[in-house]
Parts: sequence; structure tokens; C-alpha cells
Amino acid sequence: MEEKNLWAYFISCYREKFSCFKGRARRKEFWGFCLFFFLFEVGLYFLLEQYPNVFLLLNLILSIPFVAVLSRRFHDVGMSGIWSFVFILAFPIKFFAKELLKFGGRIPTAYVVGSAILSVSLTVLIFYLFSRTCKEGDSCSNKYGEDPKGDDEEDNPNEMLDHKGEHIEEISTPTNEIEQKRSDS
Repeated sequence: MEEKNLWAYFISCYREKFSCFKGRARRKEFWGFCLFFFLFEVGLYFLLEQYPNVFLLLNLILSIPFVAVLSRRFHDVGMSGIWSFVFILAFPIKFFAKELLKFGGRIPTAYVVGSAILSVSLTVLIFYLFSRTCKEGDSCSNKYGEDPKGDDEEDNPNEMLDHKGEHIEEISTPTNEIEQKRSDS
């Protein structure tokens, strides 16, 4: 299987996997997508700075593949895709909680304390979920699908090689020969 580059992963997320929330995404696919996605987001922001409503609408549409690849990335480490929505929603909730803290004495103390606790909790959650996207995925199939890296012979721990590095089908030992004779008779 030919190895994709980061740009190819980005393009495949928009062409083939636009709203695909099933399966798994390896780190290279996720971070390749993120790199170009955020570069395009910054460019789009500067192009549409005068039209915030158009920017918001395009941003919502173009963010679907981001949520999808994030969901597949969580699948690769054995987590539910629902965490991708928690990750995405944590940012505006954290912003709202931070804005409540600015009002200080004008709102009841309970709201301020609650907002502070919520803000800190969401920060910890965001860092935890971010760390999961950096973690290597499950090396075997899990309930979300096969390993996206594929079955590379180099990574197969059950493969037997001789002293030259060539693949050995089965090692012939006296025990194997005796078992073979027993099964023949």
C-alpha cells in the first residue's frame, strides 16, 4: 500500500470522507488534515473578514470533515466518537464561562464560582482529549474497525524470519513431524 502524504489525507477527508464518522483515522491522517484545515481557516477568515455571516456559514459547512476525522481519531484509540462533539462544544462553553467571570460583582457569587469551576474543568477536559489525539492508535482491530495502518509485514510480531531476514512458512521440528505422522494414520 502506497503511503499518503499530509495533503492527500486532507483532500481525502473532503472528497471521500466528508461526513464519514465510521472507522478509524491514524495520527498522520488527523494531523495532516488539521494542518491544512487551520491554514485554510485563517486564509478564509482574512478573505471574508468583511462578511462575517458568510464566513460563519462556510466555517460550519467546512467543519463537518473536521468533526468526522476527530471522531475517527478517537475511534482509533478506542474511544467513542461522541467525545469529538464534547471536544468541539467545550470551547464555546468555556468561552461563555470565562465571559461570566468578567462580570464579577454584578452577578451572584454562585454563578462566578460555578463559572470558574466549569472553566477549569473544561480546560482539563480539552487537554485530556487533545492528548488522546496524540496517542498511538490500537495496533489491532477494535470495535470501530481495522487498524488504519494496515497489516505491514514488518509490524507482525507472529512472523518468523530466518537468519537472512527471509520469511519462513513453518519450522520443521521433530515434534511437528511426529504430529504429522499421527494425523496421517
